[in-house]
Amino acid sequence: MIKHIDKEVLRQFLLDTIKELSVAKGFSMEKNFKFRITTNLESNKKHNSIDDLMRLVMYTEKNIKNREFDLDATIRMLSAAPHSRYPLWVNISMIEEDESEILFDVEISLRFRLPKTLFNQETGHPPFKAII
Repeated sequence: MIKHIDKEVLRQFLLDTIKELSVAKGFSMEKNFKFRITTNLESNKKHNSIDDLMRLVMYTEKNIKNREFDLDATIRMLSAAPHSRYPLWVNISMIEEDESEILFDVEISLRFRLPKTLFNQETGHPPFKAII
C-alpha cells in the first residue's frame, strides 16, 4: 500500500502507466506526450468539501474542456487538491498518435483522497490504471 505521494512520485507513476501502455500498443516512449483531462463525477457516490472545491474551482469546463496539457501541467492539475489528496482513480488511455507526439485521455475521479486509500494499488502506481 502506497502511503506517500508527491508530485515527483505522481509523475513517475504516470510515466510507469504510459510505459505499460507503450508495451501493449507498441509506441515509442521518446515521443512528446499530451494529455486531455476528462472528469467522472460519480454522482452515485458521496463527495466531501474538497471534492466540491476541486470540481467547482479546478476542474471546470473552462479550465479543461478541449484543452491539451503537457506532462508537467497534467501533474500540477492532478496534484492540486489540498492536504495531499489525489483523484481516487485515474484511467489512462491513448487517443491518437502522430510522428512526434501521443495524445492520452486522462479520465479522473472527482473524489480526492489520501494516498493510502487510492484505487489501483495493485498496479504499483496508484491511482493510475492503463486502459488498453
